[in-house]
Amino acid sequence: MTPGDEVRHVGNSPPMEQCNHEEVDTRVLIDLLHALQTSSLGMVLTGDTDFVVILLSNLHHIQALNTAAETWISFKP
Repeated sequence: MTPGDEVRHVGNSPPMEQCNHEEVDTRVLIDLLHALQTSSLGMVLTGDTDFVVILLSNLHHIQALNTAAETWISFKP
């Protein structure tokens, strides 16, 4: 979750560095990549088709970061 400029996380991963992405689409991708550094499951629920396209076009980055990771995308318009 990203309230304001602070990124909150749950778990044992180190906190993220400050992120200046203003667009939610790219900010969520940065959050997902950070989470997958220490976890093997990333889940995203979205109703934004643009974000689904961004995730799919960056799937190779996600898989390269953690080859054991599963990424689930749930789309609900």
